[in-house]
Amino acid sequence: LFWYSLDEADADQQRFLSYLIATFEHRLPQLSDAPAVLLQEFSGAGGGAWTHVIDALVNALSAALTAPALLVIDDYQFIADTQEINALVERFLTYLPPDLHVILTGRHVLNTPQLITWRAKGEVLEINRAELAFRADEIAALFRDTYAMQLSPDDIVVLADKTEGWPIALHLVWQSLRGNTAES
Repeated sequence: LFWYSLDEADADQQRFLSYLIATFEHRLPQLSDAPAVLLQEFSGAGGGAWTHVIDALVNALSAALTAPALLVIDDYQFIADTQEINALVERFLTYLPPDLHVILTGRHVLNTPQLITWRAKGEVLEINRAELAFRADEIAALFRDTYAMQLSPDDIVVLADKTEGWPIALHLVWQSLRGNTAES
């Protein structure tokens, strides 16, 4: 598992590439140093030179990965509006090795023309906010089956409305209710 958590400063192409390469170097000591060398070589060049770094990284990963692997790029919303970074990510995703799978997390949908093609080919799985939230029947089942608490239909409606079905909010409600019943 490889994990890259983004922030606003990662909107710089050189910084983004540097951290992306480092994400893999940390867990793949056998990774070729070609991507990092090219990154240093092209420092300040910008433009299309960065695609050569992406290509070198893809080639290095193809040689270094010996089993299926997963890369999580977290908080993509911080760089989602940066056209240059989106182009690099699109190129990376288009040519990544078959053993490498990528999860992009963020508050917004990836804005790239290639997304339509990936959807049509069935190469992308999108999970949005509504799919992550519990529905009323799931809230009832959670409290009944997991938390051993029977809620009234009105309570379930209120919970669904107030928490918007977010699992962490439901868990916090359960902890609070559990604490209140323990004190009684």
